[in-house]
Amino acid sequence: MSTLPTPPRPRPVDIIIPVYKGLEETRLCLESVLATLPAADGLIVIDDHSPDPALVAYLKDRAAGDRRIRLLHNPENLGFVGTVNRGMALEPERDVLLLNSDTEVAGDWVARLRAAAYADRRIGTVTPFSNNATICSWPRFCQDNPLPPGLDVAGVDRAFAAANPGLSIDIPTGVGFAFYIRRDCLDEVGLFNAEAFGKGYGEENDFCRRAHHRGWRNVLAADTFVYHSGNVSFGVNQERLDSAMRQLLALHPDYRRVVQLHINQDPAQNMRWRAALGILRQSALPVLLFVTHNHGGGTLSHVHELAKALEGRAWGLLLTPGPRNTAVVTLPASLGGDALPFDLEQDWDGLLDLLRYAGVNRLHLHHMLGVPERLLDLPEQLSIPFDFTAHDFHAGCPRVMLCGPGSRYCGQPEERALCDACLAQAPKTEAGDITSWRAAMVARLSRAERLFAPSADTANRLKRMLPALSFRAIPHPDAQGLATNAPPPLLRPCGTTEPLRILVLGALSRAKGADLVEATAREAARGDLPLEIHLLGYGYRPLHRARGRLTAHGRYHPEEIAGHLERIAPHVAWLPAGWPETYSYTLSEVMAAGLPVVVSDLGAPPERILGRPLSWVLPWNVDASTAAAFFGRLRAGEIPASPEAPALSPQSTPRVDFYREGYLAEVFPEKARARLPEREIGELIGQALDRAGARRRRLQCWGDLKVVRQRIWRSLITLLAHPSLFPLVSRIPVSFQERLKRLIKG
Repeated sequence: MSTLPTPPRPRPVDIIIPVYKGLEETRLCLESVLATLPAADGLIVIDDHSPDPALVAYLKDRAAGDRRIRLLHNPENLGFVGTVNRGMALEPERDVLLLNSDTEVAGDWVARLRAAAYADRRIGTVTPFSNNATICSWPRFCQDNPLPPGLDVAGVDRAFAAANPGLSIDIPTGVGFAFYIRRDCLDEVGLFNAEAFGKGYGEENDFCRRAHHRGWRNVLAADTFVYHSGNVSFGVNQERLDSAMRQLLALHPDYRRVVQLHINQDPAQNMRWRAALGILRQSALPVLLFVTHNHGGGTLSHVHELAKALEGRAWGLLLTPGPRNTAVVTLPASLGGDALPFDLEQDWDGLLDLLRYAGVNRLHLHHMLGVPERLLDLPEQLSIPFDFTAHDFHAGCPRVMLCGPGSRYCGQPEERALCDACLAQAPKTEAGDITSWRAAMVARLSRAERLFAPSADTANRLKRMLPALSFRAIPHPDAQGLATNAPPPLLRPCGTTEPLRILVLGALSRAKGADLVEATAREAARGDLPLEIHLLGYGYRPLHRARGRLTAHGRYHPEEIAGHLERIAPHVAWLPAGWPETYSYTLSEVMAAGLPVVVSDLGAPPERILGRPLSWVLPWNVDASTAAAFFGRLRAGEIPASPEAPALSPQSTPRVDFYREGYLAEVFPEKARARLPEREIGELIGQALDRAGARRRRLQCWGDLKVVRQRIWRSLITLLAHPSLFPLVSRIPVSFQERLKRLIKG
């Protein structure tokens, strides 16, 4: 009868810290190690012929005052590889723990790494989590990360220890910033390859692959976190990185493949999630749950902006509907921003447990369009209060933008029969009649503690539709920055033959003025007016170029706007919306750029430009001839440089600093949580995260198909935008274009 081999007895370990540069980083590292060093373990500090006299003096003074430090000096610079090889050869009966001098450690980190190393007979190396450790990085995988605001190394390490006790996973290679090597593995595999890797970089990867081929395991200790500044002491340059990678691939041709396979599978994702949830759980800050639709746009921009404004004072989890009856939970950006889908049937209890475990104690509902009833009922399920922000008019009208089937502003008729007649027309809405719709909305929203609208205009319009509710006009967080930091607008004069360049920003639907922009460009061409319209974005259909008077520059990312504006050099921006916009981040962009602006006399924009120089208002239903004539007179300097916006009463003037000053202070949320026993909830969270991770991988396949469809649609749009095809495209009914779009994009 065979017996299992006796597990090896854990050995003492020597912590080896090579030092070259970085006095302050080295001081922090040594103090943190000395504060946590087990009595039976050793600390070896090796000065690799440092060029910094202050650093050398500090090492000598510190070692003289603490007998636990064994300080060695290299008579010449050996580089990282030669230095740690010297240290690893000193005590042949001890394990080694290589530690960069730009790290900080906390708690019983050595004991946890040692426990991971001896959890299996064939574990040879152990690497902890860190903020800057490629495949062992947290919160964002394979990225360099700052510590989340308000957290220190000890707090993060405690969260890892509590969230992932004793857990580890196999990794293709360790990372050398904090690298535990068992002595029996080191004896079998040999020291680092100084000949191949010279001054450093790639040596631990080579060691791990050599160990792997001899049957040793390299693992990530999921219960330990070590902070790593990165490249402070020895540093690396691109030439050395390239040389090391060539050497590594020459010795291990499969290296890139096995690492990429690990990255694709990302087996540590759930462990990062558990640590992030642990940080939320142990935090003294309130944890907010933002619930919204999955259509992106200004609503999602506001949610991200709000979370950023609250950073360091509250945590914000995001919950949105996902594909195939899922709800997607997204972590705060400072905790990685990772997202996982939970099946609303199979994983509903797991989702509730996760939200309770994280300590969610307030919900902020940002939209109800397409949001499953179960998610809307979460305040009752979790026994927490909630707020609601109206980002459009969905609460009062399922048409959302107050535009009828022809995409034209309806005027908000008082007669409900007119609303019912509108809803009965195609495209169909989810409402039967307007009275029932509004009654259901009032029943739900009357339970909210606070109702917000991003402008006084929006609040007033909602009051007309839902008189039982009162919305507070609170501009989005960017309003405060614009009020204090936006440059004053400047209207540059046009040269004698220079056209007035008009910027139109964003994706233009019919309601947002696509047809008006095209018709105005045609009018300018017909009248030979010195005007050019530049659409930085795209239309709901290909727009006619009107003999060069209209240029569509296509999609853009927000961070690219400044570069585009520098190339286009617009004189004025135009927001031609034909619906009462509730805020308009597009307006924020052009105001931040210091551009003069022309807006429609409808919705929030005229309210927002009140008192702003070089800002004008046109009727929302202006015709192309009038618009072209207006811009022609603007070019000629015939338009007074003052806004024609309606005045607001002091009572209705929105408070721009609310989200930074009053949003949290008003409610003083408590950290009261519905807790389950720690071990039970930990197991439930682990199971829920495991299922969610598997579901995410399945949905990625579905997402890949969606990307292909998006590319086909964009290619078709580009083709149809060609001027030679315009006569044909203009004859295709819009309804058919929409059906074709839905067919291709799925």
